[in-house]
Amino acid sequence: MNVRTDLAVELVSSKQNKNDGHDGYTCEIRETDAYKTTVITVDNETGEKAIGKPKGQYITVEMAPFGVDGEFTDGRVEAVEKELLKLIPKEGPILVVGLGNRDITADALGPLAVSKILATRHLKSEKGLLKNLREVAGIIPGVLGQTGIEVSDILKGIVEMIKPSAIITIDALAARDLDRLGCTIQITDTGVSPGSGIGNRRKTINKETMGVPVISIGVPTVIAMANITDDEKYSNLIVTPKDIDLLIERAARFISLAINKSLFRTLSTDDIIGLCG
Repeated sequence: MNVRTDLAVELVSSKQNKNDGHDGYTCEIRETDAYKTTVITVDNETGEKAIGKPKGQYITVEMAPFGVDGEFTDGRVEAVEKELLKLIPKEGPILVVGLGNRDITADALGPLAVSKILATRHLKSEKGLLKNLREVAGIIPGVLGQTGIEVSDILKGIVEMIKPSAIITIDALAARDLDRLGCTIQITDTGVSPGSGIGNRRKTINKETMGVPVISIGVPTVIAMANITDDEKYSNLIVTPKDIDLLIERAARFISLAINKSLFRTLSTDDIIGLCG
């Protein structure tokens, strides 16, 4: 059966988690009381074939479900912020993109998160707290069914105009394991193929297509029914948790806070919350 998942960690078995690099990739696991971080690095074509993902880094942070725990004071935000800082260029403008359909709750993670990103590109002449902040722009491009335009084509035009040093995309993901819904964050430097986890693949958004590095972050919010039943006749059915509204709202707030903290190093968490809500 064709198992659908966006998560690299689900494509690596427990036995392969001890991989030493002979199969073209390595896997490192770090754990605390509040979260577990798994870093999978695909080094070459052998690794690409082994797990079915492009060469690059795949960082997975597992934590308590967003629908259960809405407090982020135990180091989880800082853990994601730390991983983002390893991938985001230290200087230059940043474009943050909220992928997905804001009218469909399970797919609204990207749009909701970007609405809480501190956009500063228009504040170059500001003084005080906002003076000398990094130049950041945010965009919610919608989906092909709403605009009639491929998201990658929209982004190419924006990239040409504002010339960012990197793009950060935020998107809802698909998982294979029910236990990963709403409690797993994946960060990767390989870009994103919107909709690939549910078999609705659009044009890839990555360094090759955009001309600048693309860092993608997302949370699995759906799972294909066929993954649960092992029956392909359910391949067109997608399920999501009953508390999806709360899950999406909290996950969007978490991701936006982690991104804002990684981009605006001179602002405190309270400053960011005060400016962005």
